[in-house]
Amino acid sequence: MSKKDSWYRQCKYETVEAPTKVGVAWIPEKFAKVGKKVYFGDKRPDPEPIYVVTEVYGRKPESWVVQHQMDHKHQRKMSDV
Repeated sequence: MSKKDSWYRQCKYETVEAPTKVGVAWIPEKFAKVGKKVYFGDKRPDPEPIYVVTEVYGRKPESWVVQHQMDHKHQRKMSDV
């Protein structure tokens, strides 16, 4: 971890409109506040879809998040018996 690392928080989020979609992602700490409206993608005047942060969990430095962003691709290999 370097001194210049920014921090990320793991957050649960839901869509604003029905049907409700739920997800979990690491997002920059400045956006990781329950009730904060966020969106993923390019900046544009009317981004779709808009999500609301519903829960905030652990805190990790950006270097850790980048290093582990593809771990899910190896989960099956590690868990199959």
